Amino acid sequence: MQAICKVMVLELKNMYVEGMHIRLKSGRVILTRSVLVHIDPDFKMKILLMNLSGQANEHGCDKCHFCGTPIQYSQTRGHAMKFPCTCKEKLANPRTHNDYLLHASLAKTLREESKAKLKERGRTEQQLRENASLNSINVMGVKDETVFSLLPYVDLAKLCGTQPMHCIFEK
Repeated sequence: MQAICKVMVLELKNMYVEGMHIRLKSGRVILTRSVLVHIDPDFKMKILLMNLSGQANEHGCDKCHFCGTPIQYSQTRGHAMKFPCTCKEKLANPRTHNDYLLHASLAKTLREESKAKLKERGRTEQQLRENASLNSINVMGVKDETVFSLLPYVDLAKLCGTQPMHCIFEK
């Protein structure tokens, strides 16, 4: 998904930095610049666009640092995460743009270190690409940099809309 969006994002970046000159019928030339303000994908697409680990991770919420709790919802079908809000103050520590960049950088470093260790053990490139544990490395729910970080004006913490992660309130 990152590769698909990269072409669009680079064009948006160029339209922001360089702008586009438009000649009006009167002969006057104006400069326009394009800015991506907000995207509103569903949750599954948001995970792909923002390189998040998803709501099944203990840090599945992309708006705060609140830690989820695993629950078994079926004897045969596995587990899920719940994000109950035990106090409203815990939601007052939102993620910032710099948090995204830091967590992405740390996750990338961890993945590269793990990849180097696996290469030392003789793993091929194909085996590394298919390695599920290597692909699931994340820091605070962020797996890697997103292509939207190429846009100099974007605040990654505010780019996408809020999803209802904390709809359960437990006392």
